[in-house]
Amino acid sequence: MLQLAKTAITLVCLCAAGFAQVSEWPGDLSIPLPQPPPDSNITTFETNQSMYEKSFKSSNELQFRRTIDGYFLQQSALYDFSVDGWTNENLQNHAVDLHGSVVKTGFPFQRTSLGLEWLPSVAFTRRKREVLEVDGSDTAGVPGVVGDYKGAFRFGPSLGYNLFDIPVTTGGGLSLLVFDTLLPDQLSDLYWSRIHHDAGFYVSSDIGDYGTPHFGAPIYFYGKINAQSQQWDKVDLVGGVGALFYAHGFASGDSLFLLVADSVMNGKDAHLGETGEKITIINNDGRLENSLMFKTGTRLKPRAGLMPGLVYTYANYSIVFWDKEKLGDVMNGKHNLMLILHTDSAFVVDYQGGLSIESQNENRLHTHDINELEEQQVDLFDYDGIRMEMSHFVGKKFDFGLVVGYQFDIMRFSRIYKDSVATEVGWLKSEQDNDLVSRNHKATVSYACTEVCSLALFGGGGVYRSHFLKASRSGNNSIDRTYNVGMHAKIRLFDSVTLYETINARANVSEYEFPEVHRDPFDPPPYSRIFSSLLRIKYLPVEKVALQFKWNLKYDDEGIWAGREYRDSLYLDTAGTDNLDKYLLNNKTWEYILDLSATWTFLENAGIEVGTEFKDVYFQEVDRGEWVANSLGFGYLLVPRIGLNITPLQRPVLVSALCAAHLDFNERLNTQDSFWEISISGSFRF
Repeated sequence: MLQLAKTAITLVCLCAAGFAQVSEWPGDLSIPLPQPPPDSNITTFETNQSMYEKSFKSSNELQFRRTIDGYFLQQSALYDFSVDGWTNENLQNHAVDLHGSVVKTGFPFQRTSLGLEWLPSVAFTRRKREVLEVDGSDTAGVPGVVGDYKGAFRFGPSLGYNLFDIPVTTGGGLSLLVFDTLLPDQLSDLYWSRIHHDAGFYVSSDIGDYGTPHFGAPIYFYGKINAQSQQWDKVDLVGGVGALFYAHGFASGDSLFLLVADSVMNGKDAHLGETGEKITIINNDGRLENSLMFKTGTRLKPRAGLMPGLVYTYANYSIVFWDKEKLGDVMNGKHNLMLILHTDSAFVVDYQGGLSIESQNENRLHTHDINELEEQQVDLFDYDGIRMEMSHFVGKKFDFGLVVGYQFDIMRFSRIYKDSVATEVGWLKSEQDNDLVSRNHKATVSYACTEVCSLALFGGGGVYRSHFLKASRSGNNSIDRTYNVGMHAKIRLFDSVTLYETINARANVSEYEFPEVHRDPFDPPPYSRIFSSLLRIKYLPVEKVALQFKWNLKYDDEGIWAGREYRDSLYLDTAGTDNLDKYLLNNKTWEYILDLSATWTFLENAGIEVGTEFKDVYFQEVDRGEWVANSLGFGYLLVPRIGLNITPLQRPVLVSALCAAHLDFNERLNTQDSFWEISISGSFRF
């Protein structure tokens, strides 16, 4: 059922990708790529071990697939283990998954297949407790080690067949849950006699293949239905997801696309969780959850160097709780119209732009009878919204290596809360009506003179206006401005020495639309600045050996704008003008990182890296008008390391290992807090 939920989220959120970039054609309105058939004779093993300070994580997975005499067998073995030494309980988590299946193709008929699947899994938590359970009795105050676990097992047959060349798979079987919320360190016969268990059943069905066209036409679809029923506190779930995609090309060269995706989940389930300090069974509320998306678009062939496109999207999400006293029902709807325009490669300049207009609405308690004041107040959060976005990019690439570009984006998002409620003291209405407007500019210039040098400059800024439409909230109206400039440079000094430099500077400045609201108490707008520089020098003294030097500097500060418009008349009459109309810093931070490393490459794609990193963080803040240094617990950090990477071209093997010692010499606090960092990962296929 978890996989079903993930699939549902993927399908119904496809529309969100189109809203993020209004100048790009939505990826979900492209012809799906065919899914490659699974390798039927392969064994893979992946492992990842990492230790960082007081934590350790281990992940190991074995995949086995074989085809023998028409039987396709696949079996996996997954084991995850972690230790969190930060808590007094020394928490340990274990997870084991041994799911697998066997399928006989062409049995019992030529176009059918018969299979058997098994899905055993267990999750176990081990921790220290002050209460130790011995032979079914609790002994308070006696320290011990206890655990909490949940095990699940599914076992049943499956039948696959082709219905008009459409693949269909149906399965079901036994579902078993085993769980306990207080597992003692010493297991006795009495404990095993009272172990919790719960039996039930599950059914599932899959139809279609989203990567393959059907009916001899560009029609792609996929559907899945899952159901589960357990007696464990009345666990009953049924759900389904589905997607249908259609693409049609006209003789004129234009194209039409259509996508429909839907998901439904109805029921409730239970899981192990914490309530206070005790592990217990937590039941989710019974609910009906539905997501629906409809999207259609047309792309026209290039005409006069221009390629226009038009996309319309409708999306709806709703959740209804079975318990009518739970005020959590909600329904969201969206309509979006997007116009896209691109130029082809033969046009005199490169242009990419788009315009998006979207209407939104949210309706809470849409299944309730509004007759109580509490419900009516929840209903006050219903709103209608309008979101408009526009994006333009213009660029030009010249033959002599110069590339210039300019990007402009503008967005406006408004929400209106339209409902009101009559109370004893008058009408109650939400004051959250707001209007957000943002504009962003970015210009880039780059030049590459062969492989000897290259230079890229960029700069831009943005304005973000936040307005509340009600007078009672207008004091929070603000304008935020950002400024950003930077450069990337690469220079080959000699045949064996290359220099890289990256510089970036950013400033964030804010102001309030009505300063008089922020005078008493003194509440000026914030501002901040960031500057960073990364210098990297790479030296190749001999073949297969590389030496590298890195110097990373970062400075940032935070402060306020102490303008006279934010000071009351009493302060202006008595304090003078020394701290007026200027930026006053609250704190500033310098961070320095020096890194030296040497890499030796052998066996074509295998290498060993040895290096050392030195890091220092220096923080100052204003205390009673004076600058005071505060280490924030950081000292001088020295990190020697050694790493190994093996990725041969001829063999499907990947090995990566890292060993580093974090040596903290905290002179300001006169303490030491050092630890090791070790990680090993590998992937093997044979």
